[in-house]
Parts: sequence; structure tokens; C-alpha cells
Amino acid sequence: MRAVRPREPDVVDGPGLPRQRVRPALALHALSAIRSPESSLHMPITLERYGLYMQTALGDGEDGRRELELALGERINALVSATRALSERSAAHFHAELQPAAFHIARWLYAFGPARPSVIAEAVGMDRSSTSTLIAKMRSLGLLDSSPAPDDRRSIIVQLSEQGRQRVAATLQERGKEFYTRTQDWSNDDLARLTELLGRLTSDRFI
Repeated sequence: MRAVRPREPDVVDGPGLPRQRVRPALALHALSAIRSPESSLHMPITLERYGLYMQTALGDGEDGRRELELALGERINALVSATRALSERSAAHFHAELQPAAFHIARWLYAFGPARPSVIAEAVGMDRSSTSTLIAKMRSLGLLDSSPAPDDRRSIIVQLSEQGRQRVAATLQERGKEFYTRTQDWSNDDLARLTELLGRLTSDRFI
């Protein structure tokens, strides 16, 4: 008779809670929370656990599929955690006196140019009050310039100052170095394959 392998309970992993079997759908849901400091999703990952999951995934049938999905979910959660950590380091590199959200504003202005605060708030997914507060702080630090809107003198248009542009460029360069350090030994085929698979995983049909 074939021995039945015990399964771990399907419960949430977090502060004071045991582990959970995480399927890719849950991991993908976490992608939308990258910018949210309130998110408490945390999946401890070790090479030993990952290796065990992959070994058990080699069998046929539903058990093998479940273990493959579990391994994928944990890899995605590791990517989410690494991305969040990189964003926090990038924000600190941009300016130590600002919240991480300020770097999102600066990076958006660097990419798209001058805009009203209301447009910026919608673009980066922040409320207008918080955006206005951060913009005021960034202006006081010399990172942003502002001018009256041509069609409404009560409104303003903000843009990066020269100092702001230089800081964003330097931060993005440092961020790029960390990424390329991880992939510099990869072949072109590996990079192309990963790009293709991530594109399928994050397509609008599935998120």
C-alpha cells in the first residue's frame, strides 16, 4: 500500500501565525501591495524548503501540480520582498529626509515631466492631501520647482529641479547596478525566457 504523505495545514503565515501553502494567485495578489507599508504578507523561504518542494513535485498527478504551484508562489513572494526592499533602499538613496513615496513622485516626474499635483496623485496612487504634503516638502528641499498653471492661476504645475533630476538619475543608476549584478552571468536566452514567462504571468488576463 502506498504511504500517504502528510500535508501541511493551509493556514496563514505572519506574525504569531503558522505557515500557509501559498498558491501563485495569492502571490500575484501581493504584487499589487508592493507600495503598501501596511502589507504584512511575509513568506520565509530557504533553499532547503524550496528543494524539498521541487523533489516532491516530480510525481505525477494533482500532488505534483500542487507542489509546483507552491514552489512558484514562494519564488514570487521572494521577488515581491526583494522588490520592496530595493524600493526602500532607492528611496533612502534619493533623499534620507523623505518618505519612500516621495521617490515615486520624483521618478514619475522624471519620466513624464511637469504636471499638476492632482494628476501626480492619481498617477502614483496616492490621495491628494498626502501628495500635496510631500510635494511641499520636496520643494522646501530644493528638489521641485513650481509655477502657476497657465489656464488656472489658482493651480500650480510642479517639475523636478536640476538637483531633483540629478538625484533621480543617480538613484536609478544605483538601482540598475544592483539588478544587473544579479543577471550579468545570465545568457541572452535565459533573459529572454524569463522576460517571456514574466510577461505571461503578469498579463492583464490574469491580474
